[in-house]
Amino acid sequence: MGFKLYGFGAEAAQIAYDVSIAASHFLLNQLPELYTASDAARAISPCSTSARTVPQAWAAGAAFMLTQALLGFLPDAPRDKL
Repeated sequence: MGFKLYGFGAEAAQIAYDVSIAASHFLLNQLPELYTASDAARAISPCSTSARTVPQAWAAGAAFMLTQALLGFLPDAPRDKL
């Protein structure tokens, strides 16, 4: 979201794309809290660093933040605006 807010829309889109590709390597496209890969040139796919890194609420919210950044809207619930 920070990239988008500072005018780096293409970079924000690249991050969203890369995160979606990473998610495709996990069961049900669910990103774990933490994942890794070795050197990008040699990595076949990302791997979860631990079985304890089941998606948590803050990690699950990342998909909504990426969507918000890509679409360029800022919800403002107190003012009933989207």
